[in-house]
Amino acid sequence: MAKEIITTKEIVEQTALDQNVLQKIMERKLVKPLGTVDENVLVFDKQTIQQIEQIKQFLGMGYSIEAIEKILKKVGLPAAGAARDQDSRKVKYLTVGELANRLNINPRTLKFWEERGIVEPDTRSDGGFRLYADYWIYLCQLIQDLQLFGYTLDEIKETSNLFRDFLAIQKSLQAFSYEDTKLKLQTMSERIKLFYDKMNQLKEGIHRWEELLKKKEKEIRQFESKLTQLKTTDESKEKK
Repeated sequence: MAKEIITTKEIVEQTALDQNVLQKIMERKLVKPLGTVDENVLVFDKQTIQQIEQIKQFLGMGYSIEAIEKILKKVGLPAAGAARDQDSRKVKYLTVGELANRLNINPRTLKFWEERGIVEPDTRSDGGFRLYADYWIYLCQLIQDLQLFGYTLDEIKETSNLFRDFLAIQKSLQAFSYEDTKLKLQTMSERIKLFYDKMNQLKEGIHRWEELLKKKEKEIRQFESKLTQLKTTDESKEKK
């Protein structure tokens, strides 16, 4: 299940921490955001609450934020290791509506894809709203391409599953058993070959249609010219 995320406002509400103190904690990078959502609002893993509570304990004992920073460099915070291992690029999270707008599709289409298991939200807000990382813009564009190529939703779901498997293998070669990993990679190679075959067919078809349309455009211009000449001739005869 996707992990829940929270905003700075929700952190303040749940920890009763002063907003200015939280700002100083973030400036010192004692807690780090996962990314942004909705007009660049910072969002954090919900485990940040546990980290903030530990910092509050130090503040309650009279330590300054600078002193806490030195202490935590030695002992760390809960789940801090996972945060350090994350990609340094902050992820931009999109609501279903925002993602749909970027793709120029109806939000119901995304909901339908999600129900079919083709797309999957990366996380949810503390309020339960589904959020997608910004890389889904590109992945959904690929889905739209597959629809244009004539792929069924079942075929697209199979491709989507292969993408997920590939990302898991990319993170760790031990994500699956040796035999499963070998089989999945072999399946991916076979699908790539099929993609190439289908794209070559599409390219040939596009080329045929480009040639046909160019020819017809030229013929239409010729007919329009002849029609104009015919009208001019008829008008001249009427004047005589």
